[in-house]
Amino acid sequence: MTLGLREVLDHPVMRRADPVVPDPGADLERPVRWVHSSEIYEIAPLLRGDELLLTTGLGLAGRDAGERRRYVVDLAQAGVAGVALEVGRTFGEVPADVLRVAAEVGLPLVVLRGIVPFVEIAEAVNAAILDSAVTRLRHVNEIVRVLSGVLARGAGVDELTRTLARLTDRPVVLAGIDGTITAWAGTDTPSHVAARPAASAGVELRGSLWGRLLLGPTGSGAAAWTGLAPEAGAAAGVTGDDAEDRASVRSWSGAAGGLADEVAEHAARVFAPALLRLADRDGWVGRERRELVEGLLRDALPPREVAARLTVCGLVPAGTAAWASVALRLPDPVRAVTVLYEGLRACGGRGLVSDGPDGAYALIALDRDTHVAELAGRLGLPAATGDEPTAALGPLVRDVARVGHSLRAARDTLRLARRVRSVRPEPVADTVLADAWALERVLDRLTPEDLADLVEDQLGPLLASDAARGTGLVDTLEAYLRCGCSKTETAGVLFLRRQSVHQRLALIESLLRVSPDAPDRQGPLRAALTARALLTTRGPHPM
Repeated sequence: MTLGLREVLDHPVMRRADPVVPDPGADLERPVRWVHSSEIYEIAPLLRGDELLLTTGLGLAGRDAGERRRYVVDLAQAGVAGVALEVGRTFGEVPADVLRVAAEVGLPLVVLRGIVPFVEIAEAVNAAILDSAVTRLRHVNEIVRVLSGVLARGAGVDELTRTLARLTDRPVVLAGIDGTITAWAGTDTPSHVAARPAASAGVELRGSLWGRLLLGPTGSGAAAWTGLAPEAGAAAGVTGDDAEDRASVRSWSGAAGGLADEVAEHAARVFAPALLRLADRDGWVGRERRELVEGLLRDALPPREVAARLTVCGLVPAGTAAWASVALRLPDPVRAVTVLYEGLRACGGRGLVSDGPDGAYALIALDRDTHVAELAGRLGLPAATGDEPTAALGPLVRDVARVGHSLRAARDTLRLARRVRSVRPEPVADTVLADAWALERVLDRLTPEDLADLVEDQLGPLLASDAARGTGLVDTLEAYLRCGCSKTETAGVLFLRRQSVHQRLALIESLLRVSPDAPDRQGPLRAALTARALLTTRGPHPM
């Protein structure tokens, strides 16, 4: 926590040092986080910023004008709140070049004309800073306590806004991420407050930014608490026994400006449940997200419209490096939506969640490019229900206009994985990745006739041999390709001797008139094997 520089100079102990500020344009509203004393010339690298540095100038003794300039510039670049130079010891008066440089770089320079031990100043002012931190925290907690009480009695966003305006003696505006003003109090021109707020904080709904709570500049100060009418005071939780609390909150507007940001940040968390009540009652938050998800799944939204719709739903595309999507299917649809919200929090991503056809869906905005498999692990999605996969992740896309493609790929992959799991030669994961099922998705768009032609063209002789003699050539070919054309691994997978695998592969090569090791044939053969599995799950086929 901090005090303003002006408040520090007005402290009784500091006033004994008779401080004056030669530069009339010096910024005395700067926050002072700590008071520190040092006579070291190269002190700037050791400071963290927002300190008031006390010095007698001993480190400048014997330094030329260039070195004194460097000293002042370094302190300004270190972000110190100001320098208090005691005259009468090292310098009879502050060197003119130091005064000039300090004004040039905007570093407040305080001249201490009286002698007060620096340790005494530091102890007194730092104690006041710490006490200010406790007081500020109490102010914030008291305002939040009153707002929470009003919320508990069933208040909506309008009453919360009016209560916060009275408590702080500031205009209060609640605006959506698209700029739509939902509620306001303490002002007749909410758009002016929204354009130039004194403090603001984001309001999140179910893990996504919905909008902002905005506080305008403080008013007279007397209206806070004392300006409440008796009935309004009762509604806000103020009783005759709350004199100390009234005084605590009433004095908040005179504290350092950062307090307004703290109040906005904490109050925003109280507004969120009231917004959710409104959303659940009127359905506008859920409706917007559901319409967006359904539009993307149907591929019914023009690319130029996707970014705008995302923003309205609270997911601003700005700053997004990549987009991911999740499709989740659980027996309980409400549980599915909850799981996705929890997953978003676990992975620290920005996103939106909605129920939709055949399950729940999430769109995730990533601040950095992330491998989709890594993201799947961070989401912590549940294990499979029975032997069916539970979730699918769509491919990462970098263009917001392709978000719908990712979402549709996630949905289609989950449907496919659940459909063909029983005929897949290897187990299907609980969470499947659309990238790994790209071939299946493409082939599944073909007609059964086209799939059958592909299977017959590539595997016809093997299928005929298997049907006539039970040679198991198709299964051998599939295992061989899956094992990276390793005969040893294929033998292990099929529980055969290696010599048997050699014999089968020789027969396969003879029937196909080409080696399955040929690079130009492996792609078509894999596609035909995949088409055969898809045909099997579409209904009765001879394959």
